[in-house]
Amino acid sequence: ENNFLPLQAGRYKNIAVIGPNATVCRLGNYSGMPRHTVSLFEGLRNYVGNQATVVHAEGCRIAKNDTGSSYKNWRYVDEVEFTTVEDNRSLIDEAVSTAQNADLVVLALGDNVLF
Repeated sequence: ENNFLPLQAGRYKNIAVIGPNATVCRLGNYSGMPRHTVSLFEGLRNYVGNQATVVHAEGCRIAKNDTGSSYKNWRYVDEVEFTTVEDNRSLIDEAVSTAQNADLVVLALGDNVLF
């Protein structure tokens, strides 16, 4: 579908935010510790309010030792424990099911602070 941005609140009833970066704010170690952050998932949920249901599925983990925080583990690049497809199978299955039940899927992809 073309022209779906900017997102119009109320246009979609079921929105799925899928990906390992959907509920975290990866600001990097250069930005200091902000007092408040808003993840993509939180931002969409706040934006649409009660006009839509917004759900989340992680989809996969990039590394086993990823804490989901921009401020933890970023110094330990040499200690990355990569996940495998087998490690992620249940998360992938959950993401597929979540996407199938959505009117709109927003993907939050990318790497993490371990790289």
